[in-house]
Amino acid sequence: MGTSDQGPGKGRREPDAPVSTRGPLRVVDEANASAEPPAFDENGGDYNIKILQPLFGYIRSKLDEDTLADIVHDCGLPREVIERQTGWISHERLEHFFAAAREIVGSDEEFMRACVYEFKKLYGPFLLIMRSMSVRGLVELATRTTPMICRVGRYEIARSTRTSTLLHYYTDRHESRLVCLSRQAAIRNTPTLFLGMPPAKLVEHSCVAHGDERCEYEMSWYEPLRLRLVGAGALIGLLVALGLPEGVAEPFLSLSSLSLLGGMTGALLEMRRLLHEQRRFADETTLEMEKIIVSHAQATDELASLQQRERDWNRHVEEGVAARTRKLNAVVERLQAVIRQRSGSFPVASKASTNDDGSEASASSLASHAGRSPSMETAVDRVSRLVGELVSIAGDDATKRDLKPESVSVDVLVDQIRRQLKATMVGRNVRITVFQTREAPPSITTLRPILERVIDNLLFNASRHTDRGSVVVEASGTPGSLLLKLSDTGSGISKERLEQVFDNEGGASGRLSNDRSGLAYAARLLDHIGGRLEIMSEPGVGTTLWVYIPVEPPVESSDSPSQDGDAPSTDEPHAAQSSVVGRVVRIRSKLSPAAEP
Repeated sequence: MGTSDQGPGKGRREPDAPVSTRGPLRVVDEANASAEPPAFDENGGDYNIKILQPLFGYIRSKLDEDTLADIVHDCGLPREVIERQTGWISHERLEHFFAAAREIVGSDEEFMRACVYEFKKLYGPFLLIMRSMSVRGLVELATRTTPMICRVGRYEIARSTRTSTLLHYYTDRHESRLVCLSRQAAIRNTPTLFLGMPPAKLVEHSCVAHGDERCEYEMSWYEPLRLRLVGAGALIGLLVALGLPEGVAEPFLSLSSLSLLGGMTGALLEMRRLLHEQRRFADETTLEMEKIIVSHAQATDELASLQQRERDWNRHVEEGVAARTRKLNAVVERLQAVIRQRSGSFPVASKASTNDDGSEASASSLASHAGRSPSMETAVDRVSRLVGELVSIAGDDATKRDLKPESVSVDVLVDQIRRQLKATMVGRNVRITVFQTREAPPSITTLRPILERVIDNLLFNASRHTDRGSVVVEASGTPGSLLLKLSDTGSGISKERLEQVFDNEGGASGRLSNDRSGLAYAARLLDHIGGRLEIMSEPGVGTTLWVYIPVEPPVESSDSPSQDGDAPSTDEPHAAQSSVVGRVVRIRSKLSPAAEP
């Protein structure tokens, strides 16, 4: 039958990433060097070389022989394997060749077509024997003969009917997604070995490349008109005619008429079966179309709801900015009025001022004289207060303006996350898993618009950076907090780049805007609701986020700057940013992850 979603874990690679056979260098004894598995062996290995024959033919026909030879050489295989019909290769060599072929063909769909290129020629004269069986019998035979082509995996038939089979595949190796796709291509094209039969419908329920225990495939097929019942009916009619006593009917007439009658009876029975199969197929197709339509409608509604939340949030922020601008303009006008009122009322110190007796007066004596002026003291106090008010208004974040804490059901929140991920991942080969543990609190009290904005931001980043693999969201709890754990198999980001992302939100130049810079904005929003964010990421593997949201809104700090307080120093904005990052964000190390609080 050919070769062959938990979230990313510590040290796992992305399931769909090209598999490299290069690993860390090892020191081996010269005497044990022969223990390394050979690239190609007549009798020993993990996979039969026949698995690669369709890919060999595809690359040879679409490109040329030299390209195929270069790929084989780069994978550490001898060139002779191209023409060999027998022999075995290791799992690592197979992965390497699949990765190279996938890079050439350009897509997973084309890779699957290449894995079954000239599929019928692979079986040679045995194809005639296979066609004498049913599809169900051929599938059962293939599961029993799996060791003839693969020694590191096995099939089990969990359920079987005349037109469908549920297959389980187990393996003791860590397989990439490409191995699974090649296996699916072979299973799907098994019915095409029979004349006039289309490929089977294949539904994948689980995959070892996604971290599952086994691969599970539900295979169903449609059988066209068969001549078995027609031939059986004609044969029965012929036997009946031969068994009639002499004189009952004309021998030739009875032989022809009864044979024809038996054949027509068989054809009617076959037509009845065919109509029943067509009705069942139509019902299944209608059901699948309904599921697709409902799923598309739900995705459209969820995306519209997401856009509406974004518009509402932008309007809320714009209104806050407009209100702050009005306050700033009012203070500036008052400050300008004070300056105009006192303009020309103060003595101007020149480089050489004189006293009444003609002697020169120093600048210090003028300052001392001015310091004794009550009107000047009043003006300076007013200007100082206005400047302090300006600084206070400019540093005031209007995000929480007019927002009141409200109760949010965790069940509803989890369902919203599930629907939003499905809507943003439509059309991608990404498995979505969202579940809730019993440790999760039933509800939390928080500022709903800010919480929704944080979740929207984090889910959007996950969907934007994950094209294949899986996204897993787990809603659990810690004492006093709701914990949302978001794991994806996306592109990932190094720890050094993460530190730059959270350093002043990626810098003024915005060069890190494509490197999940939205995380810094999410961290600022989390600070408003007393939340925390922990992140662990690795390039090429994925990212895991831990979002802690308090069950009850935090008590406002009493040491926050007041509206009429003193102006902060020029170093305070940077210190405030650093304090937010230090208070809200923690970057976990893959080698020593932080303990759960």
